[in-house]
Amino acid sequence: MTNPLAAWRSGVRWPLALIALLLGIVIVVGICEAIGWPFLVGPVQRQLSKALDRRVVFGDAPETPSGVRIGLLGSVRVHADSIEIGAPSWSQAPHMLLAQGAALQLGYIDLWRAWRGEPLYVKSLEATVLDASLERLADGRASWQFGTRKTTDT
Repeated sequence: MTNPLAAWRSGVRWPLALIALLLGIVIVVGICEAIGWPFLVGPVQRQLSKALDRRVVFGDAPETPSGVRIGLLGSVRVHADSIEIGAPSWSQAPHMLLAQGAALQLGYIDLWRAWRGEPLYVKSLEATVLDASLERLADGRASWQFGTRKTTDT
């Protein structure tokens, strides 16, 4: 076994460079997880809006410096002063769900299935105040059913 410093001097630098690169990635991911991935708030809102076919807004109170925090290790976790999920287009309600002091957790497998057109399952939703406007129409449409409705032609 050769000394790593001797290997570096002899031109075999790729193992140390690979270790340094991996260590750098781990440090960057750790820092981003610690600060709550603030640059991902907009993209996560847009992707959830697209997956649910509804408006999704993560709000934050101006007096709270932390705002919206996202965690990505293990599952997608969103902590926000408010999370609003819009009502379906046929509803007259201002929103379907408004959670104050909210913590939302979504599993990666559940997100994968939702991306492929299956229903989205929420692992957990915690809130200090929860306002839900849940409606069901005579034709079976319900405000808590997300995504585009699949029709079967026979």
